[in-house]
Amino acid sequence: MYTFVQSPGEALTRAAAAAGGKDVDVFSASIGQQLLRAGLVDEVRIHLVPVLLGAGTRLFENIGSDHIQLEVLDVIEGPKATHLRYAVIRH
Repeated sequence: MYTFVQSPGEALTRAAAAAGGKDVDVFSASIGQQLLRAGLVDEVRIHLVPVLLGAGTRLFENIGSDHIQLEVLDVIEGPKATHLRYAVIRH
């Protein structure tokens, strides 16, 4: 079942209501960029794999000209990836 909405912000509002207080994850670079620009992201999680790709959507290419400060919450180094967790600092 799909529900079409007018904006990422509306999608986030609906997802948060459906999650009932649990976390809502976003798995799209483009949607993530839009939500970051709108100030609607609390936390950024990056799973860094030691492979360089030559094409694709850059994760933080279109987040606007404002600096977004992050605070390190957790770093877990594994044999196949490093898992980074940051809080988005709001001013």
